[in-house]
Amino acid sequence: MKEVGTLTQEECSNIEELLEKKIALENLLKILSESQEIYKK
Repeated sequence: MKEVGTLTQEECSNIEELLEKKIALENLLKILSESQEIYKK
């Protein structure tokens, strides 16, 4: 891991974008697995 001080502004925004996508995907997976539980009943 690089120190935060060595990250460029561009790298920081790329990381933030990736984190947002990761969170969105996790939420999507959670919703999908919850909806599958409903279908199984």
